[in-house]
Amino acid sequence: MSKNLMARLCVAAVAIPAILWISYQGGWWLYGMITLFALVAICEYLVAEGYRPNSIYFWLAFLTVASVFASFAAGFFEGTDAAVLGLMTLGMAGPIAFLSMFMISSMILALGKEEPAVLFQRASRLFWGVAYVGMLYPFVMIIGIFGSTQTISSGDLLLFLF
Repeated sequence: MSKNLMARLCVAAVAIPAILWISYQGGWWLYGMITLFALVAICEYLVAEGYRPNSIYFWLAFLTVASVFASFAAGFFEGTDAAVLGLMTLGMAGPIAFLSMFMISSMILALGKEEPAVLFQRASRLFWGVAYVGMLYPFVMIIGIFGSTQTISSGDLLLFLF
């Protein structure tokens, strides 16, 4: 057995029970886990696309996803009808943040010396990658909140999702 496989098995032995426990706890525990996963996912995506942490595009995309999660939390845990308010906050903040990031990054990319087709491809890949991560992960929270209002527990719904 290789060392890499052994390390992966050890991490899985700790992470899987922790993720299941957090899924059944819900609330801030679930929000923290999903936020951490989303921020790690956007970092991995940006590095895979060739954006390094010393790049303005990296931090612009990272802060866009972080701001969506911050606005999502502000609406989600206020105490009124949390699911509807969180969904409305995501519905308003997400597209505004993503379009702002797309416009700013596109203007900065346009200052480069690459061909317009390459610039458009880079800007589009950056936008859709950030939109995918920033809009997909909050829906796990919505499933968690809506599940607590139904007859099935939110942990069961999240376990089915995973």
